[in-house]
Amino acid sequence: MNQIEYIQNATGYNAPTITGVLDSFFKFVEVSLRQGKEIRLEKFGKFTFKDTPPRTGRNPRTGEEIEIAAKRRPDFKFSKTFIVAVQPEELPSTTAQTESAKLPPPFI
Repeated sequence: MNQIEYIQNATGYNAPTITGVLDSFFKFVEVSLRQGKEIRLEKFGKFTFKDTPPRTGRNPRTGEEIEIAAKRRPDFKFSKTFIVAVQPEELPSTTAQTESAKLPPPFI
């Protein structure tokens, strides 16, 4: 099930409405970050950006120095509330992983 189907089942809204809302949200994030604003979503996380300055790089084929332009790199950090919410009740046992690591590779 994709996000459109999940939201449709959870809310009862039709797919074109949900698609329009999601597209509008993504555009809002894009425009806000371009304008230098951060977006905080309560209990989910924060969209921010990091500006990287221009720098000198090197072409790996020729070894020639090249100028790399400044960029605005989008970033996202999950909230502590969300991180706690997605943790499973019990983490899988690590003994199965260590036992399988001790087995020799299959003979072909």
